[in-house]
Amino acid sequence: LAGSAEEDARQLAEYLQGFKGMGALVFERQGELHVTNRIDYDQAALNELVKKQYQAVSEENLSLGLLTPEALAYYWVSLVDRDYVKGVLSATDAKQYQKVGARVQRELGLSLDEVIAAVGPQTGLVVNEIVNTGLFPFPKVVVYLQIRDHEVARQIVDRLRQDITDRGFATEQSEEVNGHTMYYWSLLPGEATQPALVLTDNMLYVANGK
Repeated sequence: LAGSAEEDARQLAEYLQGFKGMGALVFERQGELHVTNRIDYDQAALNELVKKQYQAVSEENLSLGLLTPEALAYYWVSLVDRDYVKGVLSATDAKQYQKVGARVQRELGLSLDEVIAAVGPQTGLVVNEIVNTGLFPFPKVVVYLQIRDHEVARQIVDRLRQDITDRGFATEQSEEVNGHTMYYWSLLPGEATQPALVLTDNMLYVANGK
């Protein structure tokens, strides 16, 4: 355990190199919670993986349409590419990329490189509200991923749908939403227990409630 903790600390130190300071200001104003963050860093001294994240920011944020005044949390990044994914997977195990690639090939019939090339670079999530599931409160979350190759993305979606059907979790249902087909599965009664997905021309949306 001590060795594992030391390795984690070493990796964290590598990712934080070049950062000079971080701070956040949280305050309430007229019933609204405001959060302001500031990070000071020396870009030339940043870890190469972190530097690439900053350099990968797209000019247009494709997910802003998901934001509403009622949104509780929002996260957006623009860094999903082969180098980034390989760097993350290989951070603790140099062979992890190959291991994940073998599983992706087995499950989807596509190479990991093909999958990564078909998506990104933008991804993130939005928490719209907290709903009562009947047992406990649960957030309604939408995860989104930019699509670059629609045909490959459609193949992935169809394979996932077939896998859910084969496992017998729930019966697939669908409905048309703004010209696109939304697929969903009612696992339990409640707003946040109906996994749903929609593939549009340039985005894949996955949510835990339709």
